[in-house]
Amino acid sequence: MKLLLSSSNLARSSGMIAALQALLLPRPRRWRICHIITAGLAGRPAADLSWATEPWVADEERHLHAHGFLCQSLDIAGWSGAALGEHLAGFDAYSAMAT
Repeated sequence: MKLLLSSSNLARSSGMIAALQALLLPRPRRWRICHIITAGLAGRPAADLSWATEPWVADEERHLHAHGFLCQSLDIAGWSGAALGEHLAGFDAYSAMAT
């Protein structure tokens, strides 16, 4: 498992993109990255799915796609350990952004 923890927007920092790309070498195909956004949702109820339409989520996904990543944002609140592990197994890397 490859995990990159960031306190800032990955896509807006060329240094962070380069670090993520280096972490994932060699590159056999487009990398699949799970962008875990739970920390950015502090104070929202777990059932609140409005984060999916937040401009900052779409912006991060769009920028990561532009750098060669297949990106899916995910709020992990409420997932069971087994179900989360199974879901995350399909990704090459995980990015967790703290606010």
